[in-house]
Order: sequence, then C-alpha cells, then structure tokens
Amino acid sequence: MDPRVYALSHGLFVAALLLAGAAGPAHAQRVYDPATTPRAKFVADLAPYPGPSYRTKDFTIIKQDDWYHLFYTRVRRFQPSHWNASVNEATFGHAISRDLENWQSLDTVLTVHPGEWDAHHLWSPTIVQRQGVTWMFYTGVRDSQMSAAPGDWIPRTQTIGAAYSTDPMLEQWTRVPQPVWQPCASNGLPGVSWAVCNPSIYRGTADFRDPFVLPPTGPGQSWLLYYTARWRMDPWNHVVGVASSAAAQDAAKGAKVYEAQKCSVCHSIGGKGNTKGALDAVGSTLTAAEIREWIVDPVGMAAKHKATRKPVMTAKYASLPKEDLDALVAYMASLKK
Repeated sequence: MDPRVYALSHGLFVAALLLAGAAGPAHAQRVYDPATTPRAKFVADLAPYPGPSYRTKDFTIIKQDDWYHLFYTRVRRFQPSHWNASVNEATFGHAISRDLENWQSLDTVLTVHPGEWDAHHLWSPTIVQRQGVTWMFYTGVRDSQMSAAPGDWIPRTQTIGAAYSTDPMLEQWTRVPQPVWQPCASNGLPGVSWAVCNPSIYRGTADFRDPFVLPPTGPGQSWLLYYTARWRMDPWNHVVGVASSAAAQDAAKGAKVYEAQKCSVCHSIGGKGNTKGALDAVGSTLTAAEIREWIVDPVGMAAKHKATRKPVMTAKYASLPKEDLDALVAYMASLKK
C-alpha cells in the first residue's frame, strides 16, 4: 500500500477509535448531533479581529485519571506563519475535559527556542505513557528565509524532539534539550541514510515530522517511532519511516535521570545549572566509554587526567541501576557541538 494512504487511513482509524472509546456505546447517540456540528469537539479561543484569536492544528489526546487532555499546535488566526522576527505555531495549547464536550483551556505548554533546532515552530505532538511518566514527542521546525521579503520563509529543517511530565494534570513539562531523532547525523544521532537531509530541489524542505510512538509492551522489547520523511530517491514525495528504541529513547530517559539526580548542582546544560561544570559539548570531547568512567570512577579519572576542579564528583552514581546509568551515558554522549 502507498505509505501516504496507509498513514492517512491509520490516522483516521485511530481518531475514530478514540472518539468511540471516549463516548462508549451508551452515549454513541450524543457524539454527533445530526442538526448541528459534533458535540464532542474543542474550539480554541476566538475573538473579533484584531484581537487574539486561535485555531487548532495538529493534535493529540490522552485520558489521565478523570480528565481528557488535548494538546495541539496553537495557530494565531490572521497571522502569517513567519513574518520578520514574528513566528506563528510556536506553542502547544492544552485543554482538559471530562466528557469531550465541555472544555477548559489551560496555559500553553512548551515553546520555541530561538537559535536551536526548534527555533520557529512546534508541530504534531503525540503522547505516550510509560512507567508513570508521560512523554510527548513532537516536531521542532527551523525556518530558512529565501529572499529579502519579510514573509518568504520555508520550514526547511525539521527534527523530532521530546518532553516529559510527571505532573498529574500535565501542566508542567521538561523539554529534552537535544532532538531525539533527525535525518542528518549530528547531536549524537546517526541520522537516516535514506531520508533527505539537505534538500537539493528548489525551495525544498527536509521534512521529518509527525511522530507516532509505541512503547514496549514487555521485557526486551523496543520502542518504535514512526515518522514522515522525504525519500532521497524521490524527494518530491513522502514516506513513513520507523526507528526502534535505543539511541533516541535512551537519550530522552537520560535527561530525566540527569534531573532526578540533581546533576545541575555541579553541572550545566544550555546555561541551566552550575556553569563551572558545563556539559554542552561533552559528547564531542569524550567517548561514551570515557563518560561512563567519569560517572562510575570520578576519583580515578580526575587523577588520570589531572583534573583540578574541587570537590571531585561523588562516586555514588556508580550504584545507579544499569538502565539509568546507560541512559545517562547516552544522554551525555548526545551533547555535541
């Protein structure tokens, strides 16, 4: 089957299942009111022009406890996607409901980061829960200006990032600083050999977006990340790719271990934490094996490399569970210039 047709049909099928499961057989008659629009719907904040008025674009929905949580790309109406320094589609909206009919809008979650891989837009969120942590995978977009015209920008570079939350109401999120999957080899990731990395066609874009993630269902199984990309052999069209586990998910989990172990007391990443121990480019200067040695035997490594910083890092991290240690090493190795 044409992968584009499969992706569309699969997406519609999943959406239908969500609505059917949310309403339940006993309430099937109220999901669609034949005289009006569907009752099970959400409408973003509206206001007369030129007031702030929004619409939803890409979205994902999940139920946690008694609440349905809707996350969506928030589009400002009557505003271009990119005009000079002003960008649209730059945050995710968040709304909650108990019945899919009556919604309450909450504060936005996540935002763009100028100068980074998600500098201009946030697209296509998807939610997955695993071992008490809610993960959001999404597309970060970096535009390129094609001429001097203030609105002549294209979404040239696209990568897949992640954030996680342990907040019961999913209002507080921690963004993983580096992408978790991308077409080009960098940031500690191998890239995708068959996907367009640097577009060669006129005004082409390295589309790499629309993540859909399946967590493992048993011991020894992999995470699966499905995504849309352009094929190098036919860069005019899209295909669906799939990546399994390790690198991307381990790095994302490692960011959580870094935070849980309060590593920022002695170190910093992206200017957050103790800047005397900046780790932003540690993956460019140390191998994964060396990073592991620094974590499990800091005294020995300090003596070996004649490190002068005091106090020497504690050796307690050598007792971390193996999967946490592996994830922390993967995360550190992904931090590259």
